[in-house]
Amino acid sequence: DLKGGGGGAKPSALTPRTRPPTPSPPEVEKPPLEEAPPPAPRPQQSRPLPAPGPPRKRRLAAATTLVSKVELIKEELQLLPREPEASISALLREAHLVLCMQPVGGLVTQAGAVLAYLFGEGDGE
Repeated sequence: DLKGGGGGAKPSALTPRTRPPTPSPPEVEKPPLEEAPPPAPRPQQSRPLPAPGPPRKRRLAAATTLVSKVELIKEELQLLPREPEASISALLREAHLVLCMQPVGGLVTQAGAVLAYLFGEGDGE
C-alpha cells in the first residue's frame, strides 16, 4: 500500500542558501554639475519675400479687383487668418502688421500700397 512518507524534515536540495553581501564599489566623488546657460532666444525669422519674376508680375497684373488684390497679398505674405472667412479689412490689417506699415486711406488705397511695397512698384491703378 501507498502511504505518505512523512517523517522529520530533511534538508532539501532546493533550500536556498544565503550568500554573503556583495561589497559595493567605492564611491567616486563626482564634480558638481555646472548649470548650462539658458538657451539663447531664437530670433524671429521673418518670412523671405518671393523673388520678383514674370509669374509674379502676371499675377499682379491680373489682380484688378479689391478682392483679387487682397487674395494676392494673402498669398504673397502667406497670411493665415485667425478666422477662415476673414474680412478684407482684417487681412489688410494683418498685412500691415507683418510689413510694419501704417494703413493710410481706404481699403483700395491700402491694398495698393501693400502691393506696391511687395512688388516694388505701383499696382497699376
